[in-house]
Amino acid sequence: MIDRIYNTPVNEKQIEPFLEQIYDKLADLDREALIKKFVSVEFNSFLEYYQDANDINDTSSSNDRRGSSRYGDENMTRFFINVGRKDNLTPPRLMGLINEQHKKRDIEIGQIEILDKFSRNS
Repeated sequence: MIDRIYNTPVNEKQIEPFLEQIYDKLADLDREALIKKFVSVEFNSFLEYYQDANDINDTSSSNDRRGSSRYGDENMTRFFINVGRKDNLTPPRLMGLINEQHKKRDIEIGQIEILDKFSRNS
């Protein structure tokens, strides 16, 4: 991610109209705080996603993914959709979309995870 940002070309002409307002909003942040916040925008979604994940270095039987509620019931079907938080998707909105398309209101849905660029049901 850092390399991608470092190597991103800057189009001065396109961003110039926005820079003054951006500089004003960020004026109270020092360099270190700005870098931390900038990196956190990307990393927070990873940290949130993996916060309850099992330790991949733990070889004990308690690390069995099938027993973890994080991976859902084996009778459920997992699916991914290509919209996420950046598209303003929330679990209630997703449920609303499902309910709009289905006449039954008793659809069993497991855990819904909304990430920045995609979402999944597990």
